[in-house]
Amino acid sequence: MMLRLLPLFILLLSSLGTFSQGSLDSFSLNRVTYMGELETFMNASNQKGPETAFEAFAPKASLLNDQQFERVITLSNQMLQGRLGAKGYFTPYLTSLSSLLSKTEFLEPFDQWHTQLEGLFAQVKNRKFKDFRNFLVFSQSFFEGGKIKDGGASLSWLAEAGDYDFDWKNERPTIKFKEFRLTAVRKKDSISIEKTAGVLDVLEKTFTGEGGTVNWDRSKGSSGDVTATLGAYEVDLTKPFYRVSDATLTYPELFPTQKLKGSFEDKILVGSSSSSSYPRFESSESRLHVKNIGENVEYTGGFRLQGKTVYGFGTADNPANVTIKRRSGTDEFKAEAELFKILKGERVTAEGAHAVVYFDQDSIYHPSVNIKYQIQDKDLTMNRGERGKDRNPFFDSYHNLNINVNSLKLRVGMDSLIIGGKAISFTSANREVVFESLHFFSENDYERLQNISSTNPLIVIRAVSTQHGSNFVNAEDIAPKFGAGFDASSIQSLLYDLVAQGFINYDSDTKMVEILEKVYHYTDAKARKTDFDNLKITSKTKDTNAIFNLKTKDILSDGISVIEFSQSQKVALKPFAEQVLFQENRNMEFDGKLFAGFTIYEGRDFHFDYEKNQIEMDSIRFFDMYVPTEAVDDKGNPIATSINSRLENANGVLLIDAPNNKAGQEDIPVFPSFQSKENSYVFYDDPSTLNGVYSR
Repeated sequence: MMLRLLPLFILLLSSLGTFSQGSLDSFSLNRVTYMGELETFMNASNQKGPETAFEAFAPKASLLNDQQFERVITLSNQMLQGRLGAKGYFTPYLTSLSSLLSKTEFLEPFDQWHTQLEGLFAQVKNRKFKDFRNFLVFSQSFFEGGKIKDGGASLSWLAEAGDYDFDWKNERPTIKFKEFRLTAVRKKDSISIEKTAGVLDVLEKTFTGEGGTVNWDRSKGSSGDVTATLGAYEVDLTKPFYRVSDATLTYPELFPTQKLKGSFEDKILVGSSSSSSYPRFESSESRLHVKNIGENVEYTGGFRLQGKTVYGFGTADNPANVTIKRRSGTDEFKAEAELFKILKGERVTAEGAHAVVYFDQDSIYHPSVNIKYQIQDKDLTMNRGERGKDRNPFFDSYHNLNINVNSLKLRVGMDSLIIGGKAISFTSANREVVFESLHFFSENDYERLQNISSTNPLIVIRAVSTQHGSNFVNAEDIAPKFGAGFDASSIQSLLYDLVAQGFINYDSDTKMVEILEKVYHYTDAKARKTDFDNLKITSKTKDTNAIFNLKTKDILSDGISVIEFSQSQKVALKPFAEQVLFQENRNMEFDGKLFAGFTIYEGRDFHFDYEKNQIEMDSIRFFDMYVPTEAVDDKGNPIATSINSRLENANGVLLIDAPNNKAGQEDIPVFPSFQSKENSYVFYDDPSTLNGVYSR
């Protein structure tokens, strides 16, 4: 085994430039003789590196005084006696000497540096020269190019434009830097700390710094407006990044009278550009206030700067917020989120934001929506995502409607809210928006939720809520009620379905379920403990579904083919041009054909009053009446026949049902009922009547 390893051992020694023990015992103490012996020694291997190192050192050796030269000879002899070779040890030693002697003032640095070399050599035990050689290699890079960590094409750290002192501290080689520029370089990218100071531990490859400034403009020597002033920090020179826990940010454009305290970090990103996410700063203060993000746009929360991008941050319990104000100073829009992305003067974005559009004392609200505000265009879009609370409908407090739509667009300053934009040109599908009354109930929807289960999930969720005495319940407490061994993941699809229908809010991260009022309304309506209505109105169109005028508070909606006001009383509408105007508290205005029991009305200027549960018809072009016969159709509905006399030019009020009986749970025979206090007319000018003998 020893014979097999010996050639490899010899190869390793030769790679470091070791030599035969008998080639030279020691160097002469005479300067001239030493230089001759050193030249022979360096040229003996016929390798370019050692030869070049000697050629560079020889003309500068005379700059050393006798005491310094004696130290060089002494260390050379120690290296020789340690059987250290020309290439691996003497080459970096002589190269370092040459570079050091090229400096204008080298006497003091030489003494400090050589003391460290001598100290390291004195520490060598059992021929372990690793620290000594590493320091020689470091010295070569440091004196030649200011590199305090040489990584070649990979990663290098440089000390530029500053004074320093070598310090043999705690029997370790260190360098104490006064004010200088610390720079890291990797390929074509670099990062710098200007005017910093600190101590370099050469062998540990760490720099402990104090103070300094980083400019967000990467240009060397830049004095840009956005800067970070650093406190104490430490850099691991083997890594392309560093972090500082104590830093101060100056950002005059956003904080003209304030400097922010916080943490800082910087990193080299190969191939980085103007879109780089470094340097980074995060404020310690979590409730900063910024007024000038854009015209009438304000921000409150924590502040984070990543590259040129500003982020506002908060927590789930204390979210950040962005507010857009009207010229009058009142709030037009407010969003709360854990994270905002802000490009000053350009745009603000956030995901999962609590968003509110204000108009007087009312609002449109969504608990978790993605927002994007284009500041220059003053266009704010709110898009529903695909997770948890994202699927909730928007709630409109003025009209008392849940609006099931994927996108809203607010034209800031123009009092216009677009509900459901135009369909993409290359698709033939219509966009769908559903306007659902706050008190809507559907037996079919209720049964669909139950599916084949023995108990409806709404009953289960309500029971758990009652048991816990709270509207906030963990999904892990609900799941076992649906089956042994069930956990939150077992019922997640059900929870998402309930979110989309506005029954609950669900946070999949915390597994918390918020039980909304609709759960109680549906379970009470099913048990016939409360009244409900049938108002679930669908808009389908390739054009814009609806426009909300925030001044008049009316919603003009297109694409509505039918509205069912009462199932029990068989009252429904086919609006002209499929257009309806929504007003306060589910009141509506429309033109169209109205079906009520055994009557049909067609006209304009119809007004539905939700509270009174009636339709006021100011201009009835005509209405037809039918009389039920004893016959029924296939579904058991009575077949009616027309009385053949059409009433025209009428007005009046259609009473759909009693105001507190919108669901028709009580059968009141008088409804639906039409009342008119004005004249109406029957004309017999039709040609089929006595050959048209009567004129109109």
